[in-house]
Amino acid sequence: MADESVLHPSLIAPVGHVEPVPRRIRGPVGGHVAFDTRRALYVWEWLAYPQFAIST
Repeated sequence: MADESVLHPSLIAPVGHVEPVPRRIRGPVGGHVAFDTRRALYVWEWLAYPQFAIST
């Protein structure tokens, strides 16, 4: 029988870590572009997955 356990990602960076996003980020809202930037940041607010931070 195969091992069916779920593997969770390991901690990529500590909570509170911030670093630049290496690509362009665009956010469409209602058919219009709300933001378009190459200066977004990854912010780790909880374990494992970063969120985008965009300043205006």
